[in-house]
Amino acid sequence: WGHTVARLSGDEFAVLIDPARDRSEAIGVAEAIRSALAEPVDMADSSSVVGVSIGLAFDPAGAASADVLIDEADRMLRKCKSGGKNCIEVVDLSD
Repeated sequence: WGHTVARLSGDEFAVLIDPARDRSEAIGVAEAIRSALAEPVDMADSSSVVGVSIGLAFDPAGAASADVLIDEADRMLRKCKSGGKNCIEVVDLSD
């Protein structure tokens, strides 16, 4: 599988999940990312844990433009952050 990761700005990244055959598979990839980032990072005399908020735009038909996908994922990210952070919010563009 060829997932692609790109830095959009500061602490924002985009992940193109390829292929995502269904919504649960896309959410599974997002959960795996969140789980991996939740592992403690050891530093000098302490460790730190990173939380992550994920906005996911699922487009099973592949009909949406890159701009629409990014805008919708960003909208879901803002929803996640306003609801308490460290979560995953999903919009299904086939609805």
